[in-house]
Amino acid sequence: MPSKSVEELYKNCTNLDEFYSCITVLHEKVNQAMHKMNQIEPPTSMEESKELLMWIYKTEDLVSEITELHSFVLFLSRQNTEDDTKRPLLADCIKLKNKIPALLSMLDQLFLGMSESMLKEFLLSKEMRERSLFYQERLLKTSSKQVNSELQNTLRKHMNEDSRSWFDVRQKLVNRISFKLDNTKDETMTGQEALHIMYTSHPVRSVRKKIKKLFKENVNNDKVLFATVLNQITANTENMNQAFYKEETLNMSLFQNRLTKRTLNSMTSTIDKNLARLIPYYERKAKLLGVETLDEDDLLAPVYSDQPQFTYEEAKELILQAFSNYSPKLASFVRNAMEEKWIDSENRSNKSFIEFCTFLPVSKQSRINIIYKGTLRCMSTLAHELGHAYHYDKLSSKSTFVQHMPLSIAEFSSTFTDFIFLNEMMKQNNTPEIQGLLIEEKLKAITLYILRPYTQFLFQMKLFQARTQGPLSVSQLDDLIVECQRFVYQDSLGEYNSEQWISHNLFYIPDKIFYNYQYMFGYLLSAGIHALTTNQDFSFNQFANLLEESGSLPVEDLILKHVGQDIREDEFWQIAIDYLFQDIDRYLKLTDRQ
Repeated sequence: MPSKSVEELYKNCTNLDEFYSCITVLHEKVNQAMHKMNQIEPPTSMEESKELLMWIYKTEDLVSEITELHSFVLFLSRQNTEDDTKRPLLADCIKLKNKIPALLSMLDQLFLGMSESMLKEFLLSKEMRERSLFYQERLLKTSSKQVNSELQNTLRKHMNEDSRSWFDVRQKLVNRISFKLDNTKDETMTGQEALHIMYTSHPVRSVRKKIKKLFKENVNNDKVLFATVLNQITANTENMNQAFYKEETLNMSLFQNRLTKRTLNSMTSTIDKNLARLIPYYERKAKLLGVETLDEDDLLAPVYSDQPQFTYEEAKELILQAFSNYSPKLASFVRNAMEEKWIDSENRSNKSFIEFCTFLPVSKQSRINIIYKGTLRCMSTLAHELGHAYHYDKLSSKSTFVQHMPLSIAEFSSTFTDFIFLNEMMKQNNTPEIQGLLIEEKLKAITLYILRPYTQFLFQMKLFQARTQGPLSVSQLDDLIVECQRFVYQDSLGEYNSEQWISHNLFYIPDKIFYNYQYMFGYLLSAGIHALTTNQDFSFNQFANLLEESGSLPVEDLILKHVGQDIREDEFWQIAIDYLFQDIDRYLKLTDRQ
């Protein structure tokens, strides 16, 4: 069922005109706030700081209102992609949201105008203590090397708009792709549908091969345009980070994710040392599929042809049961989300294929968009998105900017609940057939959350390095993505996906550059914690407390406090990988005679 209607959330917004009125009101509020903040002097005493504190509160309220409106309109636009009336509305919401950096920049200038002792006293005050990390991070980014704030905001706005325009070009290129799978039928497959199937796989090998072939033929004439778009977005991103922050894009990404390069290197080097352990799994899966070697598009394909189907009602009950066995508190939250219809699960032809969870900070609710097709993978996806919603709920009582957790931890909460669901399902189902299906889902998750993101991470690392010498050609991009795939899969696949630099959406989203290692981090962190904890009550309390503080501490400190592990060292990541790879041994034993 679709989620709550517009009328239920926005009592005064019963039509599009009233939505536009909301946007106009918020624009006016932002302009008024900026005008008044421009007249404030940096405080020189704690008494004077009360005015600044008032404007911090007002800014937080404004940001929450803007975020809520944008999130809700985004969700509505994804429910029916054929409804053109929502596109200009969403564009106006994005313009409104783009005012937030300028608003925050004015607060930055007031912070920077304080004396060092005054700033320290202010940040340590009772009112600011919870918010301290957020503002300290902003002050680190705002250095004396930068141009003046007004010019900086103007330049950033133009560069962001330029990258967003290039992203829109890419979307138009994808949207004009269409082809017939069966020439005897009138039905055509859109580019978005093809991308979704290529990402998630199709159970019939001949069909997925045909989709890949037709997609390749359709994009062939536009590959130069796709390459131009990717080159331009990459250059814009690196130029902006170098101009404003004197930092490489990866370093800025790590800063925003509150991770150190030492932790990232420790995680990736541990992954490198274990990649060859997956080869026996690739070989066994190839044998079960009846092929000599796996191709890249076979990695997520089901081995078991007889896939059980579950109605949506059955899926909800199974998820509730799994969560209930783990923690009644988690189950209670999920039951409420289901009863309040936060989830749009319907499989509609006009619906966006992007599955996501978005937060409404004023209403303290979430909205989830998934496409439920009755499979175990769909149930696992729902458990994953509910993990995001639970994370938002744990942060909902915090101040606005403390709700801003790094993406690495966001992907931890969702994969943790994914683990809970699959582990509990394995405990409840002892038959070899169901065990095989569940283990297969867990092994597919290694591809989804570690192997593919690692390929994408390595590709972007090499892309940013190569782009400093000039634009990359189509053949160079093809070769680069295949080179990364060959390394990650240890040269053990038959055919690789040279179009992945075109098909992977996150490469083209300007504010999602290097959005790949966060999946690896979150998934391995989840695995490591599940490996280290045996008492379920303790484990859940640990999980909940960690999420509650996820906006207040650097990630390494957060994990050390709540898990007692130093994630800068290889040991933790090896524990996590060993926990995951137990399933390879189980799978090999289970399928030994098949």
